[in-house]
Amino acid sequence: MENNRISNKAGLGVFRATGIYVGAILGSGVLVLPAIAAREAGPASLLAWALLLVFCTPVAFSFAEMSRQQPDAGGIAHFVTRAFGRRASAVAGYLFYFAIPFGAPATAVIGGNYIAHALGGGRGTALAAGAVLLAAGFASNAVGIKLSSRIQLTLMVVLVGLLALAVAVAAPHAKAENFEPFAPHGYWAVGGAASLLFFCFAGWEAVTHLAAEFRHPERDLKRATWLTLIVVGVVYILSLIHI
Repeated sequence: MENNRISNKAGLGVFRATGIYVGAILGSGVLVLPAIAAREAGPASLLAWALLLVFCTPVAFSFAEMSRQQPDAGGIAHFVTRAFGRRASAVAGYLFYFAIPFGAPATAVIGGNYIAHALGGGRGTALAAGAVLLAAGFASNAVGIKLSSRIQLTLMVVLVGLLALAVAVAAPHAKAENFEPFAPHGYWAVGGAASLLFFCFAGWEAVTHLAAEFRHPERDLKRATWLTLIVVGVVYILSLIHI
């Protein structure tokens, strides 16, 4: 117990932990999904964002509370072990483990496509940029949690700043009539938009593996969760307003 306390003194504080949380929740879809949801449900897609933010709150705090009570690098697999035993834990662990080899390259390629579009490049540019992004992710992970958490925090600040700038530039061109009709495809379309946006609010489970790295997990896990909910909500609403 004493060794754990000593290691935690040099661990994650609430702001760097928030940077990691935000990095786990926000994905490349933040640049695409607001427009798709708006096309699906019109201005009423705002309701889908709000409902999902409300519904994901108890999920976020459930993971935070489990991590606070059982801070372990096993994360989800550790919780499943305590609840259902080792066999179920092995299944959960392998499912989580094999999601990364498929998910990380796909996300990097999506980011590479954004870069290629901005530079006017083709498929080769997108793949090369995706490879660089993937290598940067591996390098960030290799240098350790202390430096990578600072990088995540910096990227979070840059992202929010850029979105705020985009909204400020677009604000003079905003018109109230753009919100009329509010639900051009009916309110049932809000459900369809919500199904598209669901994965924008997933990722809380990814940070459970880092609970033991927190300086004060009993206090900072909930604080980081609150801050992440605020940042994610602001980013998504700014993205939608910009669209």
